[in-house]
Amino acid sequence: MIVVIVVLFFLLRDTFSEVGFVVNPEAGGIDSFVYSCIEEVGREAVLNISVRGGYYDMPELSVDSRVPLYYVGGRNYMPINEKIEGEISKYVNDNLKKCVGDFSDFSDYDIKDGVVSTRVNIEENVTLIDVNYPLYIEKNDVVIELGDFSRFEVKVRLGAGYLAIKGFMEEQVGSEDLCLSCLVDNLVVYDLYADMYDYNESVLFVVTSNETSLEEENLKFIFANNYGGDSQ
Repeated sequence: MIVVIVVLFFLLRDTFSEVGFVVNPEAGGIDSFVYSCIEEVGREAVLNISVRGGYYDMPELSVDSRVPLYYVGGRNYMPINEKIEGEISKYVNDNLKKCVGDFSDFSDYDIKDGVVSTRVNIEENVTLIDVNYPLYIEKNDVVIELGDFSRFEVKVRLGAGYLAIKGFMEEQVGSEDLCLSCLVDNLVVYDLYADMYDYNESVLFVVTSNETSLEEENLKFIFANNYGGDSQ
């Protein structure tokens, strides 16, 4: 007779390395392996989406299809927070199975998997990632169903960066020139700083968090504004 064991993981708001999670001995380490991939891919997602200005799929309004343009012709094209959360979700959905592979290290188990579904919530100092990844694992007539892997924290100040840039962009609207005081004032509120570079008739901004912050890795958020030149 097949015994069915349903395992749901409810993790506190701490990283995998700090608190761990309840391991099901019947899963043969598969649950731990999957969660380590969620940790790896989730952190990659936040860092990669940040350096791409909040995008997984680069928009047409960009410089050389590499840096998104937030400001063209006096108008603000910065993505909303929910759009960036969705881009992080897409990254995890598309890349988690690449990390997991074919479960070749668990050849004693018959493993069937379903569709990865990710929910992301960007807060000021952390990004919360919840993944639903259905797994059906069978060995010796024992079946284990895994599903919710919740919750993983990425301690990068993406939310602070978003809020600072959003404030800057809202104050910048309608101006033909860079409002430097608008930028500085908003960065100071969130203890951030920015480097600026001329880039193909646009200004490229690299917003970075303070190196003394308690992040796991420092924020690096990149976007560009066009103040009268031709966008690419």
